[in-house]
Amino acid sequence: MRLTIRQADLAPAAKWVERKLPRNANYPVMLTVRFEARGDRLTVTGWDGDIALRADLDADVEEEGVALFPGKFMATLLDTLRPNDITIEVDRGAGTLTAPGVRVDIRPSDADQWPVTPEPPEVAGAVDGPAFMQAFARVKPASIKPLPEKAPKDKAAEEKVKAEPGGMGSVRLIASDGELRLATTDRFRVAEDVVPWEPATDLGDAFAVVPVQAVEQVRPFARGRLQLALPVNGTGVAGLAGDGRRVVTKLAIPKSFPNVDRVLPPKFVASAQLEAEELLDAVRTVSVVNTKLHRPVWLRFDGEEVAVSASDMDTAEMRIDAKLTGSVDRFDIPFRASYLTDGLAQVKGTVRVDFSGPKSPAVMQGLDGSAFRYIVLPIGDPDRAAA
Repeated sequence: MRLTIRQADLAPAAKWVERKLPRNANYPVMLTVRFEARGDRLTVTGWDGDIALRADLDADVEEEGVALFPGKFMATLLDTLRPNDITIEVDRGAGTLTAPGVRVDIRPSDADQWPVTPEPPEVAGAVDGPAFMQAFARVKPASIKPLPEKAPKDKAAEEKVKAEPGGMGSVRLIASDGELRLATTDRFRVAEDVVPWEPATDLGDAFAVVPVQAVEQVRPFARGRLQLALPVNGTGVAGLAGDGRRVVTKLAIPKSFPNVDRVLPPKFVASAQLEAEELLDAVRTVSVVNTKLHRPVWLRFDGEEVAVSASDMDTAEMRIDAKLTGSVDRFDIPFRASYLTDGLAQVKGTVRVDFSGPKSPAVMQGLDGSAFRYIVLPIGDPDRAAA
């Protein structure tokens, strides 16, 4: 194999691919990245056993071939080089990287040891990348299980979420009738959003339960059109591609994802309209007195206002304007503070909150025309939660 490529193209691609390699692999080959030179392209692939990242790059290929290089070493080396043309050559088990004033000898691994990576189905359709990532950011918080009460605070905890039995840590994608519907759940809340969908085939509806981690890998290249290769029956693998990058991932079992479509209450007894930012600030403020995350924050509506309160060793309350309509004049309901803030943070302007009972799910939706909808369970036993 022999090829020449720009450092400015290869370095960021290698760094992006290397980030998905396992840190404690049982097999050394899993710590390598695969370089495949074919035609006028170089494909760089990293694979952790579940999610494969592939970067397709323009290159001057003099001799086609495949080579496996140490992932972290290559990413670090390429990042230190100046933006010049780089030549990579592999011959008889020996590898060499050369650039102006630079020569590095690299021992590649046996290319035959590379595991078979999954291939996605044909492209089912496309979405606008920025719109898709915005919708994903809105629904993602509901996919993350709450941290244990005594768990240390971890700023990057949500980035480490993995797909688990029950669909948690995954996002359900359903493409149908010109829409791509996104849904997430941790069994305590459900978040849903919709983006326009442009089908590319006549295969009909497409469906997949995709790990959140796989969608996160899309972020660096979701600047334009994003192509989605989704299976018709929801099983196997899926692919997301755009701007010369591809993410291929194994899918969660479709039946493992809860039937969130049945969560929406059939009728409501009351609805409240108020400013989302005001309620968000109030919940954040009063929840400061709670010494434990599971302690409730109460919303007490009296028709014209809502009293947002929390009580622990200390007590806090804030009152804000909130118009309550429906078949009741007063309504009290307790929630976990973080569940409220995760949903309210995604709503701009006025939010409508629909209630069907003090122990039934509440539904939040903005009045700005957004398709985002957030369904959250109240605390079923507030006395026990407050203990």
